[in-house]
Amino acid sequence: MTFSVVIPVYNGAAFLEDAIASALHQTLPADEVLVFVHDSTDDSEPIARRREPFVRVVVENTQLNGGEAWNRAIELARSDYIIFLHADDLLTPDCIKHYRNAVGSRTDVVFGFGLCESIDRSQKSLDKRGYSLMPANNEEFLKKYVSDGICVGTWGVLISKRAFE
Repeated sequence: MTFSVVIPVYNGAAFLEDAIASALHQTLPADEVLVFVHDSTDDSEPIARRREPFVRVVVENTQLNGGEAWNRAIELARSDYIIFLHADDLLTPDCIKHYRNAVGSRTDVVFGFGLCESIDRSQKSLDKRGYSLMPANNEEFLKKYVSDGICVGTWGVLISKRAFE
């Protein structure tokens, strides 16, 4: 069981360094950290490249919309499970460890919600939600999420790559 942290970025230079750092500074490391820079005109690419070889950087200027960029990043990911990370979000330091422990030897997990804490600019906590996993037998929800774009927040969400096959 392998895990990729996938960071699609479009003009996210202002926050990208912190997002990458949060993916790299995990108590249990990801098997891959992928930064997919698409159509950016800011310094997103050089910021990401400063972290090579610890991150894999892919740059494409193909005029993708947000959903298309996420789909392309998923195609590029090399692991069994993908943890989505927006360029302006952070992972908690134990995110991957929690997911690895939660999934364990289960083969039915296709979707998981990570710990999410919303904070304001002063770092004051606004709300939190915990971890939960969804088995593959909930195909109806997964199909709706993947194909119809149900918005449950993609930051820190875990999804099995096989859900997209």
